Amino acid sequence: MVESRGTAGQLVACGLRGGFDLRRHENIMTSGPVPRPRDLFAPTRVLLVPSLVEAGARVVAEALLNGVPSLVSDRGGLPEMCNGAGAVLPCRPRSRSRISIPSLPTLWSHGSKRSCPGWTTAESQRARDAGGKYRPESLAPQYDEFFARVFTP
Repeated sequence: MVESRGTAGQLVACGLRGGFDLRRHENIMTSGPVPRPRDLFAPTRVLLVPSLVEAGARVVAEALLNGVPSLVSDRGGLPEMCNGAGAVLPCRPRSRSRISIPSLPTLWSHGSKRSCPGWTTAESQRARDAGGKYRPESLAPQYDEFFARVFTP
């Protein structure tokens, strides 16, 4: 977990309210913001993005660029951001009612089994390939074309 709007303490408190203690899991790590995302992703095997409201998370693009597959919820732009790599997992029910926090681990338990070493090794290259659309050499021509259209009299 990278702290931004939320803190590690808030994550732990949320887990405790849901009935489980995240502090006992040594493989869940927290970090403050870092100047180079690759430093954050170097020890990361899989990025988990179980967002209920995310339109699109830059962290998914950064993970792909660093060869880290993402497990994302099926909300907003997250599936599109994965560009065919990683896995899109359900975050149902899709209704106005609130989702029970304890139900999320159950919903995602099948998908998290994909984080085994064989899956992550094979998926890492797919992630790098999918991340190509976020590289400067891929984005620059798109920006050039857009601004040429906008600023051409």
